[in-house]
Amino acid sequence: MRASWYRTLNLAQQFALVSFIILLVGMLLLGWWVTEQIQNAVFRQVTEVTSSYIDSFVAPYINAYLNNGFISPAMEARFSQELNEANFGHQVVTVKIWDRQGHILYSSIPALTGHTFPLNDHLRQAFNGLVVAYLSDLQGSEHTYERKLWEQLIEVYAPVYKPGSREIIAVAEYYLPANALEDEMRLARRKSWGVVGAATLVMYIILNTLVARGNAIIQEQSYRLETQVRSLEALLEQNQALHARIQRAARRTTELNERFLRRVSSELHDGPLQVLGVALLRLDGVLAGYDERSVQENDPVSEELNAIQSHIQEAMREMRTLAAGLRLPEMERLSLFETIERVVTTHEQRTNTRVLLNVEDLPPDEQIAPDIKIALYRITEEALNNAYKHAHGRGQRVTLRSKPCFTARTPGLELVISDQGPGIDWHSRGNLEQTHLGLVSMRERAESLGGTFRVESLPGEGTTIRVCLPLHSEEKAHV
Repeated sequence: MRASWYRTLNLAQQFALVSFIILLVGMLLLGWWVTEQIQNAVFRQVTEVTSSYIDSFVAPYINAYLNNGFISPAMEARFSQELNEANFGHQVVTVKIWDRQGHILYSSIPALTGHTFPLNDHLRQAFNGLVVAYLSDLQGSEHTYERKLWEQLIEVYAPVYKPGSREIIAVAEYYLPANALEDEMRLARRKSWGVVGAATLVMYIILNTLVARGNAIIQEQSYRLETQVRSLEALLEQNQALHARIQRAARRTTELNERFLRRVSSELHDGPLQVLGVALLRLDGVLAGYDERSVQENDPVSEELNAIQSHIQEAMREMRTLAAGLRLPEMERLSLFETIERVVTTHEQRTNTRVLLNVEDLPPDEQIAPDIKIALYRITEEALNNAYKHAHGRGQRVTLRSKPCFTARTPGLELVISDQGPGIDWHSRGNLEQTHLGLVSMRERAESLGGTFRVESLPGEGTTIRVCLPLHSEEKAHV
């Protein structure tokens, strides 16, 4: 549900939401870190300044104690008065001065002066030269009097150095109210959060403004692209429809051409051949009227009539061959293999040559349309005629097999007709298809059914014609 809701947002809205979350988390982390750093800095500054003030008061009295072995009541009273009158910037509620044995040399609470307590970790750190400050809950044994008046205090341990040297002679412990630094801390937090928040807001506005402008440009370009894609899709559909109509027209034209050729063959057989047959019979009758004597005397009329008879007979044979070539066998009754075998056998009988036929893995005949059979028949016939004419029938070979056309998922048929003739010198012959009607007709037949046609030939290496026809007529023709 969340993912589907998020996908309904556009790019600018998605960026605004994600960037808001990221910047908010970053602002909180950065603000917390900056606030902590500022608070720690303020805390250290206050404690160090206060410690330096106290050290300036405490050091002389500690030296006097070390020299005399005690602090006189008058000196102690004077010391207490100076501490009370001193302005450290923050109220110091109580002061203790410790020696290395845990003995309290002086305390602003007189009852604690002279008492000894175990050294804690903070005292040890201070005797090692560190200023230690922390928020104390006043649970130590030396905090008996402080616990009566306060719940928490800021407890600071500061080393006291011998004047003119880095020798630590005592540790001054003093307490500040827990709320003493609250105003400064609150002000520091307010300033830090204000700066971080303002910077985050500025970044958020700038980034979202840039992304919004970019998203507007992208949406405009996307709209234009979608419009162009729709136009191209419409043109593609029109092109596919036109291509399908062209293929249907081409297949229809093929069928009409075959019908026309069949009609021409019939009319040629029933018309001119019959007339020539009658003429030949009458000529036979005329020749029968001449007696053997006239023939033996080499009558020129008789010789001319014999020549005419021979020419008429030759013309009738040629016309019968032509009529037979124009008429295709009944394709519906023949399988694809039988169709190719028929054209190869007819060529062998007519030319008295040998053709090697190789047929491999053909699809079922119900998948092959009649126009595919007609095209294969005519192309094979024309290619073998060319092989006989130009290569004298040497090395004639016909191969028909199943092979994808254009893509691996486009089933088709590949027809290869080759010979071992002299080949074609393309440089000297130029564009052979412009002058060779047979090549033009074969190419047009293949491409009208959405197939491909290619001629491979080099001088002295024979000629190979490759044709690939898709079984599905919807496939696009590739030239």
